[in-house]
Amino acid sequence: MICDSRKFNLKYLFVLRLSEMIAYERRYGTQSLRVLTVTLGERRLQNLKKVTEQVGGGNWFYFGVLSALAPEHILIAPLWQVAGESKSLPLIMPYKAETQP
Repeated sequence: MICDSRKFNLKYLFVLRLSEMIAYERRYGTQSLRVLTVTLGERRLQNLKKVTEQVGGGNWFYFGVLSALAPEHILIAPLWQVAGESKSLPLIMPYKAETQP
C-alpha cells in the first residue's frame, strides 16, 4: 500500500503524542520506543525521513530499505537510518565489555 505524505505525517504526529503520554511508560514499563519504517527504495526512505524530521520526529524513528534488511543482520548491522542522524545505525548497539585498568 502506498500512502501520501499527509497520511504519513499524521501517523508520525500520532506516534509522537503516544510517546509523550505517561500511559505508554506505565503500560510497557519503559520510556524507550523505536518506530521502524521499511521502504522499497532509498528515495522513499529519504523522503519519509525528511518529513519525520520536519514534524519534530525524534531519534526513535528508524528507516530501512527492504532489500538491505537481511534477517541475520537486521538487529546489529548499521542498516537503519535514523531521524536526526546523518549515519546509519544498528537497532541494538554492540555490547562492549569494560576494560579493567
